[in-house]
Amino acid sequence: MSHFADAFSVSELQDLLQAWKDCYLALATGQAKYYRIGTREFQAIDLEEIKDEIKALQDAIDEKNGNKKARVRRVVFRDL
Repeated sequence: MSHFADAFSVSELQDLLQAWKDCYLALATGQAKYYRIGTREFQAIDLEEIKDEIKALQDAIDEKNGNKKARVRRVVFRDL
């Protein structure tokens, strides 16, 4: 379970997700050189970190809503 899922309600998670998406959009489109969320400050070079936060929040929302992702496993048979 995501570290977000226990600490926040679904609506709080959605608000956090929107804040991170706003941050990503502002930096990716050049609307801002720096963006601050709480005490953390980001710049365009941090876009990968921001995408990771967005994904973690979306996963936490999906968990809270009962949406489970199908796990895919790949098996490679080898003849030794």
